[in-house]
Amino acid sequence: HGEMDDFLPTLNYSIQDSIIWIDIPNWELQYINVEIYFGNTTTVEVEHNADWNLVGLPYYVGDGSVTNLFPESIDGTLFSFDGAYVISDTLVPGTGYWLRFESEGTTILNGIPIIWLTLGLDEGWNLITGISTPIDVSSILDSTEIIIPGTIYGYDGSYVQAEVLEPGKGYWLRAATEGAIVIPNTLNR
Repeated sequence: HGEMDDFLPTLNYSIQDSIIWIDIPNWELQYINVEIYFGNTTTVEVEHNADWNLVGLPYYVGDGSVTNLFPESIDGTLFSFDGAYVISDTLVPGTGYWLRFESEGTTILNGIPIIWLTLGLDEGWNLITGISTPIDVSSILDSTEIIIPGTIYGYDGSYVQAEVLEPGKGYWLRAATEGAIVIPNTLNR
């Protein structure tokens, strides 16, 4: 409201099954991508060490900026991986990140739980994260068997072979070829 009143049109909307109709009076036809997340919010405590950590976003959030989610982190140290390291300022679900902290501590993250993720993997190493609940790596759905067995690693000052994907943590995973995997919530099966 306020400054935006003259810019934003009055909108009417309705929900029918999974389709949302938005009526924008007196506007030309435009296609827009709308993402709507709803549900009860939950929280998770994510412990981090001094120096480098692998982190991830286990929730749908309104503001995925690193300064909002991990305000105690060192500015300019959020990196994703896409064949090479890529500096980032915003976390997105499914992607893992390197992030540096001055000291050890705990961050409380909250948002709408992610109960299912489909991740597109590249051949080689991928930096991923899980969902809002801990998931045993044996529960990952890999129908085309692209995950190279024994190649999912977390980081706790050194690399550790992961047996469980913990919410808020990032993991390295090696894929034999490009493809997709699914991380399901085994508690809701």
